[in-house]
Amino acid sequence: MARQPKAPAPGSAGPTADQLAWAVHDLAVAIAEADVALSAALGTTTGDYLAVKHVLLRPGELGPVELGRLLGMSSGSATALVDRLAAAGHVVRLPHDHDRRRRVLLVSDGTRARLLAELERRAADIEDLARAYDDDQRRAITSFLGALAARHRARPGPRGRPGP
Repeated sequence: MARQPKAPAPGSAGPTADQLAWAVHDLAVAIAEADVALSAALGTTTGDYLAVKHVLLRPGELGPVELGRLLGMSSGSATALVDRLAAAGHVVRLPHDHDRRRRVLLVSDGTRARLLAELERRAADIEDLARAYDDDQRRAITSFLGALAARHRARPGPRGRPGP
């Protein structure tokens, strides 16, 4: 049975930290559900879509090895993944600017356009909701979410390994 959030303390001005944590988890699940829908629209598996999403968010920084690390894959599995994504036209490999031995991954123009069109629809939802908050509140929300993302990335995984 799912754990239910605690009720706010009497006289408190807002949600408890527990309620906030559950709201963040609910958002994470909603994003995962959106990722499933986006992967279907792109014609990929959810795992392949996640790889494309990582490349989209870190252009010019990721090679196959780094992408594999983010996804918890061996270098061989990551190479097979990148081969599959490149063959499907979702990513391209380019030479690194300073290291001739390395390759960096970029999302192909066609896949980028398809993803950005969908993500822009979702960004419009965020903009619509954000109108209800003043500049200071939006700065606080942005700061909180950025700090939370950084903590999640730094938190050790289930085997004591750092997260991606």
